[in-house]
Amino acid sequence: MNNARGLVRFGMLALILLSPISALWAVEVVYTEEFSSQPFFEVCGGHVPEPGEFFLWDSVAETYKVRINETSPTVAKFACSPAFDLVEPADAPWCVGADMNIVQGSFGLPLSVRFVPHGDPGGNHGVLISFKGAHDRRIAVQDYSVGSYFTPVVSYGSWYRFSVCSNTPGLADISAIEVESGDILMDFLDVPFNPTAFDTFVVGNNTGWGDGSVGEVHADNVFVTTDPPVQDADGDGLADDEDSCPNSVLGETIVFGSCDSGVENQGFDDGCTMQDMLAECAANAGHHGQFVRCVAQLTNDWKRSWIISGSEKGKIQRCAAQAGTP
Repeated sequence: MNNARGLVRFGMLALILLSPISALWAVEVVYTEEFSSQPFFEVCGGHVPEPGEFFLWDSVAETYKVRINETSPTVAKFACSPAFDLVEPADAPWCVGADMNIVQGSFGLPLSVRFVPHGDPGGNHGVLISFKGAHDRRIAVQDYSVGSYFTPVVSYGSWYRFSVCSNTPGLADISAIEVESGDILMDFLDVPFNPTAFDTFVVGNNTGWGDGSVGEVHADNVFVTTDPPVQDADGDGLADDEDSCPNSVLGETIVFGSCDSGVENQGFDDGCTMQDMLAECAANAGHHGQFVRCVAQLTNDWKRSWIISGSEKGKIQRCAAQAGTP
């Protein structure tokens, strides 16, 4: 393809799919972990694992597994990721997500994945995704402040995928699906949600009932992103703040009034289409003759640059001559 001005064809540009929830973002990836290799997780919160407990990476299933005993007094039993760049929810946009599998639960023992401040895995901070226990068997997404949102009752041994994304401080979109079936468990838009800043992902929970029960939770596909979704008013794949023509005419062919030239309306890497540039000729012309001369100059330039053929140049100019423009 000839490319005098960095020519691109529309439909060739694509946004990056970052979230397992299929959220399209133009983002900075702050943290991601798919457990396809050994993660640098550590048992944190001051806990020393007891007999029967484990905090480990499963290299075969490529997941992270935590099994804890319900003990008393209250103990923070978590595996923590390395700290990443601090996410300030007051500086939205941001987005977090993780897959969660409750393998075994007990009456008084919640199990959770969390996005928290480093050094305080069990505190009332950040974003909490928590299985409430065998007595409830729902999973809650909470911010310890204004928002608590619940799934229906879930099943042991099934993977559930969660995403919490905020474009406006104090509000978030919260989604959850059952991974195998694709069934939607949560789909809340712009609901109150206002977590504190966080820089660590953790798996586990606080204990304190002391009834000797056991719980096991697995985690996978963790991500944290910041920055806004792409603002692209004309849908040409180029963000508005980089687009010289943010409201492009994106018709397939170049058209003047009722005259369709049949020539492809190609786009350039500055975000403008041929039709946009021809429309500028019309906007700046004082009379029809000036408009036709401007079209002739543009199409001659395109032909010299091997962007269009001589035949295509003639078709565009003939339609321009017939148009009642300006």
